[in-house]
Amino acid sequence: MIKSEGKMHVRRCHAYPIGTLSALLILASIAIGCTMHAGGTAAGLSSTIQLPLRTFAQSWNGSHGGKGVMIYFPMLELFNESGDLIFAGHDPGQNSKILKGLPGTLHALKPIGGGDSLVRVMQKFPQIPNRDALLSDRRPTVLSVFLQDCHACSLQESALDQGTEGEIRKNGMNLVVINVERPGEIAQPDATKQ
Repeated sequence: MIKSEGKMHVRRCHAYPIGTLSALLILASIAIGCTMHAGGTAAGLSSTIQLPLRTFAQSWNGSHGGKGVMIYFPMLELFNESGDLIFAGHDPGQNSKILKGLPGTLHALKPIGGGDSLVRVMQKFPQIPNRDALLSDRRPTVLSVFLQDCHACSLQESALDQGTEGEIRKNGMNLVVINVERPGEIAQPDATKQ
């Protein structure tokens, strides 16, 4: 309040220091758990795990009909916002083109009838961090699977390494990477010892 010549004037001012507003916005973004990018799109989530080949094969075969299913590496699967499978491939050249074309390539892809949903695939891999958040997020999701020391996987891996991974998340898509480890060398019995 300001008094001047016997009259009382009330000044109402709701100014907040810029530092206080910045701190509140930072805390809010941490509490919400997302990051906003220049386009106003919240960054997608990312999870990476390593699994032994045997564990991966048992889980993958279970989600794709059981024993005797051939597994090809690398794998790339894309799921739309509803969790429907819209792309499944194991050709490293085609997979790299799809990855480098994201998010634009999503619009041309339609759900694949009979393909596993994101929910079904995630149920088979409880080891994936943020699994529940990935399922509830309702964003397009990229699942990229590599086999350790797989020459054919290197093209797809390099597509992710060359900034595509950051672009996927920056454009509001989720990314799950599964690195499958080859079994260790099996020790052969020494024929000289009897």
